[in-house]
Amino acid sequence: MDVVVVVGGILRFVKFYDDLARPTPHYHGRIQPGGDEIEGEWTIPGDWSGTFLMIRGARGEEAIERQISEKV
Repeated sequence: MDVVVVVGGILRFVKFYDDLARPTPHYHGRIQPGGDEIEGEWTIPGDWSGTFLMIRGARGEEAIERQISEKV
C-alpha cells in the first residue's frame, strides 16, 4: 500500500513494493496551479535521489503538445 499526503499544494508519498528486497522510494513535490503537473524529488534513503515531473495526460480534443527541455 502506498501512503499519500497532500498539504498546501505539497504532495508526499512513499512507494511500497510486494517484493521486500526492493528499496522504498520517497517522493515529495509541488502541485502546480491547475493541478496538471507535479514537480519534485525522489529519494531512497541512504542510497539515491533524483528529480521527477508528472504531467497529467490531455483529454480528448484538448490535447496540447508540449516540449520540455533542460539546459545542461
